[in-house]
Amino acid sequence: MATSDIYGLDFGTSNSAISVLTDGHARMLPIAQDAAEIIPTLLFFPDYASEVCIGERAIHEYVESGMKGRLMQSIKSFLPEVGYHGTPVGGKYGFMTIEHFVALIIEDIKKRADMLTGQDIKRVVLGRPVVFSDKPEEDAVAEKRLIKAAERAGFEEVYLQQEPIAAAFEYEQQLTKDETALIVDLGGGTSDFTVIKLGPNRFAQHDREHDILGVHGFRLGGNDFDADIMWNNGVAYFGKGATYTEMHQTMPIPNEILLTLCTWQKMSLLKEPRTKEFLRRLIKTGSDPQRMKNLNTLVNENLGYSFFQSVEAVKCALSESDEAMLLFDQSGIRVNETITKVMFEEVVKEKVMRLNEEIDHLLKQCALSPKDIDSVFTTGGTSSIPCIRNLIAHKFGAAKIKSGNTFLSVATGLALSGKQFI
Repeated sequence: MATSDIYGLDFGTSNSAISVLTDGHARMLPIAQDAAEIIPTLLFFPDYASEVCIGERAIHEYVESGMKGRLMQSIKSFLPEVGYHGTPVGGKYGFMTIEHFVALIIEDIKKRADMLTGQDIKRVVLGRPVVFSDKPEEDAVAEKRLIKAAERAGFEEVYLQQEPIAAAFEYEQQLTKDETALIVDLGGGTSDFTVIKLGPNRFAQHDREHDILGVHGFRLGGNDFDADIMWNNGVAYFGKGATYTEMHQTMPIPNEILLTLCTWQKMSLLKEPRTKEFLRRLIKTGSDPQRMKNLNTLVNENLGYSFFQSVEAVKCALSESDEAMLLFDQSGIRVNETITKVMFEEVVKEKVMRLNEEIDHLLKQCALSPKDIDSVFTTGGTSSIPCIRNLIAHKFGAAKIKSGNTFLSVATGLALSGKQFI
């Protein structure tokens, strides 16, 4: 193994990617089965077998099984949850901790990368959001779990780099002059920012600490925008606005059940025996039996992931079109609803305003104004949402917006960050 070889691993909420640094140069590794460079951050534990499926295979086997088994997504978002230690998954795995779930994915990515490099690379720079949680205790727990998972996956030297700083180093490769840049990294679970000095006169430096003028982040990402679409356009098909009768009293469908539907990973909580029994009773006592049947089917047939694929498709389509259709037709659940860009932007308006406030907070922290920023580099899937790009253009000027590879900038930059550790 070359002494300079080190991986840069972007373990993402939705997707993951890995790069390698060799002799000072970073390159992405095509780890997916179709030679693409990203894989879904997914685990699937089938009912019919003891072997876990990871990445794109998890999706294939989940669909092939008729959605029977345990599909796990957004595992990264559970890292800071102090009270979440793990869950039983059956088969040979039994009870598994959150560190074990993460380690399974990282180990799989490492094996794929090692096959491509022909090496067993033991060093890695792992990305982490600026904050896993606003609470220091939870943030520390998340970081500890991530490091432990990487070690369990076979890495002996584990370094961490904040994800927007990694993206900054990737962006720096295209610069021909020094500048002060704002990096906006909007992923599936978090929004992260840094203001940093970059340029050809700086990237050769081993220590870049003095170039970092400020970092900031908070928990808001693409999953939250999906949840907004679900709440405003999807949940009505599963009982929002309906009522049920019990003890001669008419009451609305409990809000906690409806809100649970907005995070598909949590829908399995509705399979708890007392809740399942309550959902069955709703078919007889609810004001709209068809919607109550939809709710039961969604939960009992594990259709949450499939439904949210339709939700995400709408969000992506609205980045290109003025309207899109929320379409779903499985197991008797039929949804056909038009969502316009105007409707979507009204729904997410408060989140976009929050994003603006957090950027202002960072600029104030750095004692800078928008005119002091030479460029704004955007990355992460959520950065492509038009109302967010319009916000940035209005604030800094459209000419300042620079973009790289939406899903690979962080991974490439993490490998480049390896220069600090070797």
